[in-house]
Amino acid sequence: MPRKQQISREQIARSAFEIVRENGGQALSARVVAQRLGCSTQPVYSYFPSMSELENEVRKMAEDMKKSYLLDQKDDYGFLSMGLGYVEFGWKEPELFKFLFFSGKLTGDLFDDTELIESMKKDQFLQSLTEESLFRILEQMWIFTHGLTMILINDPEAYTPQEVFNYLHEMGEKVIIWEINRQIDPESMKGSCTHENHSFEWKPQG
Repeated sequence: MPRKQQISREQIARSAFEIVRENGGQALSARVVAQRLGCSTQPVYSYFPSMSELENEVRKMAEDMKKSYLLDQKDDYGFLSMGLGYVEFGWKEPELFKFLFFSGKLTGDLFDDTELIESMKKDQFLQSLTEESLFRILEQMWIFTHGLTMILINDPEAYTPQEVFNYLHEMGEKVIIWEINRQIDPESMKGSCTHENHSFEWKPQG
């Protein structure tokens, strides 16, 4: 009598990850994972009693892949490499990107990432800045880069790689120069063009 195949937790998680990677989060179910592995749903529910637990595992794997793109230093581009990596991740892995940002269950704080900040400190153009300034730069550039990535996910031919590079480089320069000036002479940056002098709120709906 042939020995029963043992399905591991890692096999189930990897199978679920590949399903989301290929077809999006809406395609993930215990039945589809079981079909892919050629087994019943029993092993799936044994390791992951609820689908939310399996989704969280896939989300962690997708986060790890995203971070590997961000921290993959391309040539000598320093901080710019993080932005390029972010766009590349969204462009090459659109279903994983959408799963992370449209599932309504983001893991952790988007901007409070010590590993990314430590990577930024290695950039010679950022070494004079305080950690507070680095967090602000990371947050502002994430907003810009995320929007650029969304455009490319909806239309992969909207911009060439060179255009993406140029946009990120130009915006990065502006944000960094602003923070450098703010740190050198904060009083001079309190003019009418700064947001500190203005309050804003959304109007209630209805």
